[in-house]
Amino acid sequence: MTLKELLEKALPENDEAVKNVCDYVKKNSIKFADLGEGQYVGKGKYDEIEKKYNDLKDAENPYEKKYNDLVESSKQDLVDERTKLSGVAKKLAVNAAINNLGINNELSKQGIKALINYDGIELDDDYNIKGDCLTSQLDSIKEQYKDAFASPQPISTGSSVPGSIKNGGVANKQYKSLDDIRALSLEQVMSDYDNITAQLAILTNS
Repeated sequence: MTLKELLEKALPENDEAVKNVCDYVKKNSIKFADLGEGQYVGKGKYDEIEKKYNDLKDAENPYEKKYNDLVESSKQDLVDERTKLSGVAKKLAVNAAINNLGINNELSKQGIKALINYDGIELDDDYNIKGDCLTSQLDSIKEQYKDAFASPQPISTGSSVPGSIKNGGVANKQYKSLDDIRALSLEQVMSDYDNITAQLAILTNS
């Protein structure tokens, strides 16, 4: 029930008084509420509710933070997984490429692998080698270490390793077992490659 209706009911024969009261209320922006309908909230209660609302509105949403953390964690997991798969794909590609070179000497294969710059190998989204980034490296290695790709010339000395193998009158270093050769660094292998391959043929057949 509005104020006007209330006054008209209370003062049925005094329309002028009702009009004056209504005009005064409107002019002074006075608002009335029907307490019986629960339309009124005390100012203290209103301020309390408003403060709680503002606090909740400005507070950090814990579920939103958990969601964002989960998204970031999932992204990192995907990056880590792709990195692992890329490493495996590169190793498989290098092994296949070296096997296609027709080199039977395992020591030579390992030496070539050590010279490969894996960071320089690019993969597409399906983990396939892009362009000639691998073949160009192998071509460069073949050019730099030509002896490693030459067929070794075994020296027949019977069933045992000789005390020395002469090369231009200079005694070559002797290796008593395959383990001695495996313990060599790549630089040592390359610097004594012909001698090592010759002795490998003897040691593997003895």
